[in-house]
Amino acid sequence: MQMEGLLNFITWVIAFWVVLMIIGKMFPSLEKHGLFIGPFYAIWKTTRLNPIFTKVAMKWRIAWKVLFDIGIALGIGQMIFAYYWLLKNLLAFLKATGEASPVYPVIPGLTIGLETIKYFVPAILVIFITHEFAHGIAARMSGVRIRSVGALVAFLVFAAFVEPDEQELKQLSVRDKLRMFSAGSMANLATALLIIGIISVLFLATPQGVLVMGTLKGYPAEGKVPPYSVIVALNETEITSIGDLAAYLSQTKPGDVVLIRFVDPDGMLRGVRLKLAPNPENKSRGFLGVRIVNYMPTRIRMSPPASLELLNLLSWIQMLCLSAAVLNMLPIYPFDGGRVIFTLIDMKLSGKGARDLVKGVIMGTALLLLVLNMALSMFKFPLIPI
Repeated sequence: MQMEGLLNFITWVIAFWVVLMIIGKMFPSLEKHGLFIGPFYAIWKTTRLNPIFTKVAMKWRIAWKVLFDIGIALGIGQMIFAYYWLLKNLLAFLKATGEASPVYPVIPGLTIGLETIKYFVPAILVIFITHEFAHGIAARMSGVRIRSVGALVAFLVFAAFVEPDEQELKQLSVRDKLRMFSAGSMANLATALLIIGIISVLFLATPQGVLVMGTLKGYPAEGKVPPYSVIVALNETEITSIGDLAAYLSQTKPGDVVLIRFVDPDGMLRGVRLKLAPNPENKSRGFLGVRIVNYMPTRIRMSPPASLELLNLLSWIQMLCLSAAVLNMLPIYPFDGGRVIFTLIDMKLSGKGARDLVKGVIMGTALLLLVLNMALSMFKFPLIPI
C-alpha cells in the first residue's frame, strides 16, 4: 500500500469512528443492550454466555482440572520461550548478518495489507472465542462468578475479555488462579496445533507446481497464462516449486523462447511458447512476468484457487493463534503471563518491597525486550503492509 492509500484508509477509519460516536450520542439506549461507544472505542458486554460457561465447566469438572493443570506447565514454558525468542531476535537485529524477524502488532491497514482482512477477521474470532471461552470455563470451574463477557475495539486494535468477580478471584488458591490465568494461552496453543494437524491431513506435504496469481503488464506471460494456472514444466524440465522455476530461469537469457506447460483453471493441460524478457533485477536473465506461489494441492478434489484460499485461511489462524499463545504469556501486566508470574511471586516472597522489586525487574526486562524488537522492526522493515 502506498502512502497515499494508507492516508486514505486512516481517513476512512476516522470517519467511521466519528459516525459511530454520533450514533452513540443519538441512541443512548444502546448501553442498555451492552454496547458502549466512546471517543474512538466501542465496548460490548453480555451475560448471555454465563450459563454456557457454567454448564460446560461443571459437566467435565475433573477433566478440566487436569487439562488446566497441564496448561500451567505449558504457560510457564511459553513464557520462557517468549523471553528466549525475543532475546534471540534482538541479537539478530544487532548483528550485521543477523536474520531478524519483524515484531509488529497486527493492525489492518498499518502492519498488514487490507487484502488480508478476509483471513485476519476469522483468525481473530477464533483466537478470541477459544481464549475467552477457556478463561470462562476455568473461572466457573473454580467457583468464580463471571460478571460479563465482551469485546473491545479501540481505533484499529481488537480485544476480547471475560470479566470475573475480582473479590472471588482474590480468594482462590494459587493453583486455581494459575489455572485460570494460563487457560487462554493454552487454548490458543491447542488450537494452533490442531490447525497444523488439519493442514497436514488436508494438504500434500510438498508443492506440486507453481500457482500463477497474476501476470505483470507488458511482460511475456500477460494474456497467455491465465491467473490460477499451475505451471508444471518449462520445456522438458519438470517444475514442482518456485525454487525449480527460479533455477531454470537463472540459466536463460532475454530473447530465449521457452515452452511453458501449465494446468489452466478449468483443469486442462496446456502449453504456450513465450519469448523471455529481461529480468528487471538482472538484465542478463530471462523473465516471464508472473506473480507466483507454491501450489500445495489438497488431498481431496479442490480447485487451485479454493485450495489456496483454504490454506491461507488455515495458515493465518495457526500463525495468529500461536503468536497470541506465546506473546500473551510474557510477564507483562495485564497479559496473562504477568498475572501468572505475579501470583507466583506473591506466593514465594513475603515482603511487599521485595515482591514489588522482583515484579518490576521481570516485567521491565520483558517490556524492554518487546519494545526494542518493535522499535528495531520499524527501523529495519517497512511499516507499510506487504
